[in-house]
Amino acid sequence: MKTTGKIILERLAALRRDESGQSLVFGVISVFLVLLFGAMVLGVGRVSARRIQMQFAADSAAYSSALVESECLNAIALLNAGMAQVRGRALRYVADVNAYGVLAELRDRVMDLDNTATQTLASEIAERKSELEGATDPDRKTNLEAQIAFLSDLLKELQENGDTDDEASYEAPQNDPEWVQEIVGIDRADLLYEGAYNRAKEWLPGAHHWLMEMSRLEHSVAIIAPVLTAEAAYRMARENGAEYASIFPASRWLPRKNAYLSLGVDRLGVEWWRVAGGDVAMEVQAVECETCAHCPSCGVCRQCWLVSWQRGASEDGLYRICQLKGRRWHLRDLLLDEEACIQQHEEFHVVTWGPEGVEVLYHNDHDPRWLELINTNGTWPRNTMFVRNLNGATQIAHYKWDREEEEWVMPEEDDFVNLPPVTPEVDGVRVTVTVDPVIPLPGRASIRTIEPPYLELHDVDGQPWGRAYLGETTRFWTVINGVEVWVGGDGFRVKRRGEALHGCGTDGEWRTHFDRAEDYWWQHRLAQDGDDHWLYEYMEFGAHLEPERNMARLMAHGDIEDDEFPTGDFASPLNLPGWAYEADLNPDGWLNPSTGSLVPPRSDGALVDSDLHYQYYQTRPCWNSLDTRGGTGEPDGQWWLDIDGDGEVGEGEIMQCPTCEGKGYVFMQPSDVFGRLGRLARDETNPPRKKIASDDYQEANFRAEHMPLVLTDEFFKFGFTAGVW
Repeated sequence: MKTTGKIILERLAALRRDESGQSLVFGVISVFLVLLFGAMVLGVGRVSARRIQMQFAADSAAYSSALVESECLNAIALLNAGMAQVRGRALRYVADVNAYGVLAELRDRVMDLDNTATQTLASEIAERKSELEGATDPDRKTNLEAQIAFLSDLLKELQENGDTDDEASYEAPQNDPEWVQEIVGIDRADLLYEGAYNRAKEWLPGAHHWLMEMSRLEHSVAIIAPVLTAEAAYRMARENGAEYASIFPASRWLPRKNAYLSLGVDRLGVEWWRVAGGDVAMEVQAVECETCAHCPSCGVCRQCWLVSWQRGASEDGLYRICQLKGRRWHLRDLLLDEEACIQQHEEFHVVTWGPEGVEVLYHNDHDPRWLELINTNGTWPRNTMFVRNLNGATQIAHYKWDREEEEWVMPEEDDFVNLPPVTPEVDGVRVTVTVDPVIPLPGRASIRTIEPPYLELHDVDGQPWGRAYLGETTRFWTVINGVEVWVGGDGFRVKRRGEALHGCGTDGEWRTHFDRAEDYWWQHRLAQDGDDHWLYEYMEFGAHLEPERNMARLMAHGDIEDDEFPTGDFASPLNLPGWAYEADLNPDGWLNPSTGSLVPPRSDGALVDSDLHYQYYQTRPCWNSLDTRGGTGEPDGQWWLDIDGDGEVGEGEIMQCPTCEGKGYVFMQPSDVFGRLGRLARDETNPPRKKIASDDYQEANFRAEHMPLVLTDEFFKFGFTAGVW
């Protein structure tokens, strides 16, 4: 009997010879490998499918965002085209008002000044007839008779040119006389002006309204465009299986206010600096001392400054400030030709306006003590005013009449009354008495008279934007377009967003900073351009849109645009006289197309003789037939009259032309058109204004915030990238 162990050994030995079941091992290994590779294929397939799905989601997100972005840009482009059309038509209406207004004024002058010429000749004839009556010399009588006959023939010729039979046509809707048409260049300029004015009155307010509304639409599109593009990307990503999505760049579209700005710092001389940027400028100069001739009580001059400034087209000023000994000041407004003498006392600051000052006497025997202000050039007792400070209130009193004694006597304590709100006068001298060391001045300015004294400038909201310190050296501070500038002695520094650059570090290198609170980059630099000129520049990154700066793209590149505008009575080179477009006579054109305003003053000041801010003008050669430079045909402003018939023009035979007043040309300026308001003529009860008004329609006054929006270079620096997972 075999034991169990033996049986096991025999079976193990038999395995060496047994070949059954060999494929089972191969099968197991093969099945494992097949399963392994199958799992790998499934895994790779799932990963590839997911990657393809994510790629499709990313492409769809990017394409959808780009499509929404393009639709937003198309909407802005369409609005830009509309704004350009509205702006162009508004300019057309305004140019028409100016063109036809000038011609209508010229028409009035033609009629009026020819009458003046007639009156001049009639006066000359009457004067010679008077001389003839008293003349005894036969030769003198013969000469005077010849002069009277000569001037009478000229007078008759002028009267024939201005035949009174045609006077009714001036007011009736008929043609002007031919001689008027020849001078003016067109017929019935008054009616054309009336039509141009009525068109501007009807459409110009609407143009401003439409520009404002379209600008609002553009800004609305620009504000929501980044949100719409991001939402489109996220929606398409989610619809295609993505759980998360991110787009780049996620920057704003609208520029910030003053996203790019520059200003210049100039050293014009010793203790003389100027800072200017855009239409804002401030200049401070230490000048030689000047004696205060009109304010004898002011004292001896110690030092003087010239302070000038400008903010836009309507705010400017020029002060000469002199610090005198004895805590006194003398200030002169060089633009308004107004001066003030400031006297500092323990309790009061006494300011006298005008060419005369006052003498100040103390009355220490009163509590509170009195100040006696005396106009030494006035008449007693009207030339005297008493001032005191009672419990913080400024009170005044005057000499009073004592009926019993029948004489003027000093006031008493009960005679003082609070200072009225109007500026009191001391026998014609305007006086301001205040306990406040800050004294207001004309032109949104004030002077602070305690240490350190300074002149301060204010904006329309009353906030200070400039301050000139009146010390030993030139020092001032100003804020121009958000940039703080400090000038002191020989150096300066500029500061923006808390980062300062100094005049000693003018390497011209950009210094870049990141605003973490608002998530955008900005940079600034200070470069020296010349020995005494520095340029500061500031720039922000990330905005896709900015206001349009190329006026040619706004259809405002010409004074009067013809393309796609209505024809007929509208002003154009085709139906305006040629003299209006002669470069030598009228180089400034009708309008400044970039702003829709009248052309500003010329730098050389040629032919300009006006104190108006807008010195736009149109010049017409003198049309008087006698103003021909002795028969050469070129007007020179004189009448060359061969009265004695000797073939030469001698002494006494040259007269000033009354038409052009000796200039040889006649020019019309804005004040000649201001105030017409559609009327065909003016009279003494309704004279023209010297300042432009909103209902004159001679300017469009386009607002900077209503400019079309265009792409910046920042838009083209990046493609549109979408990431999903």
